[in-house]
Amino acid sequence: MLQGAQRAVESARRAGRGQLERLVIGFTVSASIHPFVPRVIHACRERYPHVDITLLEQTTNELVLAVRDGHADLAFVRAPAPTTQNVEVETLLHEPLVGVLPSTHRLARKKSISLRDLDGEPFIFYPRKVGTGIYDAVVHACQSCGFTPEMRVEVPQMTSVVTFVAAGMGVSLVPYTMQQLRAQDVVYMPLSDIEVPQAHLAVAYNPKALSGALDQFIAQVRDAARATGASNTASM
Repeated sequence: MLQGAQRAVESARRAGRGQLERLVIGFTVSASIHPFVPRVIHACRERYPHVDITLLEQTTNELVLAVRDGHADLAFVRAPAPTTQNVEVETLLHEPLVGVLPSTHRLARKKSISLRDLDGEPFIFYPRKVGTGIYDAVVHACQSCGFTPEMRVEVPQMTSVVTFVAAGMGVSLVPYTMQQLRAQDVVYMPLSDIEVPQAHLAVAYNPKALSGALDQFIAQVRDAARATGASNTASM
């Protein structure tokens, strides 16, 4: 009983210091591949060793609803995301999209490609209802070049896009950091267009639920994003 009372007192003290007992962090597959996300989660674990962090992997649209309904405290998603009551989606970082082609493709030996080079090619992508941000960026960018991409194959997540490209079933555009997936039989190609479509990494949270460790963690995420963005700009 005494040990239980002591644990309760310590829990109350940690809560008073903003150290919550549990933090549920959601992420999409493509967001988790971005090195920023595991790095900032690791930093959070070191800074708040008493917080029990639970990870939740879902699509952008599912994660926004999870934040709204209190099933997740915050989530790393791809912006823009659906507008949802009591959910703030704050963009953190930007990265260009790159082409991903089968290694046997006629364009695979080029140093770069333009979007117009992909006119008439079958595209592999996931349904818009899974996540609107990158989907809309691809469609709008292609349409600005005079064609609408033919979404011939739909897959459930971004990593599956690369898998089916490797199988020779089509081409696609993916965020720059997806190149960390060194799948066999694919090549990643930078886009030479003047306006290269962008992918946006964002954090979703309920501004009415901010308190304690959650508030501090979001502040830490913002600081890390500013540092990462400044570093990326300096290296360009």
